Amino acid sequence: MDLGQKLTKFDLSTTVLYDALEGDLNINFCEAEQIITCGFPTKEDAEHLGITETMCLLITERMIFDSDGNLVEYYKGLFRSDMYSFAMKMSRKNN
Repeated sequence: MDLGQKLTKFDLSTTVLYDALEGDLNINFCEAEQIITCGFPTKEDAEHLGITETMCLLITERMIFDSDGNLVEYYKGLFRSDMYSFAMKMSRKNN
């Protein structure tokens, strides 16, 4: 049974997806990569966002991997650059 079939037993309108993946399906999230770029929308995306095709968007792509290096989640989001910003806090731990 693949992951999609296993997820069908959960009501995802009331279940926290990551809790189900880790707690019930024993998937150990290990690593994530996120890329933030800018670009122009397709005609369809511009219509959905209520902007012109010449307005620049913030585009974020995120990939989450399990401890075996398998891709668990791929996410791509388009954000109006006049309505959103990204803030990141970074720290370094001394060993």
